[in-house]
Order: sequence, then structure tokens, then C-alpha cells
Amino acid sequence: MGTIKPFILQICGYKNTGKTTLVNKLVKFFSKYDLKVGTIKHDGHDFETINYLEDNFQHFNSSAQKSIVFSRNKWLLIEKKENTLEAMMDLMKDMDIIIVEGCKNSSLPKIELLRKGVSEYPVSNPKNRIGVYSDFDYSQERCFKKDNDEIFHFLLKLIGKREKNKKGLLHT
Repeated sequence: MGTIKPFILQICGYKNTGKTTLVNKLVKFFSKYDLKVGTIKHDGHDFETINYLEDNFQHFNSSAQKSIVFSRNKWLLIEKKENTLEAMMDLMKDMDIIIVEGCKNSSLPKIELLRKGVSEYPVSNPKNRIGVYSDFDYSQERCFKKDNDEIFHFLLKLIGKREKNKKGLLHT
């Protein structure tokens, strides 16, 4: 068997359409099936530091090129360097599923979020779009409604069409 690759799904849409909420729900849903889920969130505005790690970010903001904060069970690295989505996904190659939030112009398979009064038409490339996730009926393509669980079961079936590896997890 060749290299096991994670299933990659992108969640995209304009600000305030519910991307982070959907990503959190997907992580919880897939985790119930003992799948290892990694997430990557793109911030097009060069994100601000996280307050609860204040001391660590003082190091970083004092011109450290890399800074790590860690405890017994987790760690966080922040590094000053040019990044690509591909490089970030490579850090997640041990996951069963990678969910990417943002980067709507990538060629990854994606679900685009629509929200009444915020973003009512998709803007991502339809060639890579699996469908839209919306709080209103959108009849132009496959539409998953925010008020039901159809999207979760659809994605689980999509993952289930992949070849099983020796652990019984699903991969291409």
C-alpha cells in the first residue's frame, strides 16, 4: 500500500457566514468515529497574538524568530516566515482528515458557506466546490441546510468511499 494521505476538506465563505462554527461541528462529528482531525485556519489579516499566552508572545514580539509554549499534553509554535497552505498541510500528514478554513481560491474540494444578508451567492471556483452550506434554499447546486445534519452524513459517506488501511481508517 502506498502513502496514506489524509482526506482534505476546505470550508470557505465570507466573514460571519459561520465557517468556524461549522468546522467545530465537523471536528466533533468526525472525532466520534475515532478519526484524527486536524484543522488549519487561514487569516488574511496577519492574526494578532493570543492573550492567554502573553509571556510567550512577548518573546516573539521581541524579535524571536520562533517561540514555543508547551505543557505536558500540548504545545504551540509560532514562527516568523513565509507560509503556504501546502506547508501547513504537510504538518498535518499524520491526521485522517484535515479541515482547512479559508483560502477560498485553492484547488481543494470545498464547501462554501452562504448566509442570508451576508453572502447569498458562492464566489469560489465551482469546479472544486462539493456544495454550499446555507441558512436559506439555494437551488443552483447541492445545498446543505444549516438546520439539519445532512452535510455530516454526506461527508462521512464521501470519506467512506475511500480505501481502508490496515487500521480500518479510511484513506485514498
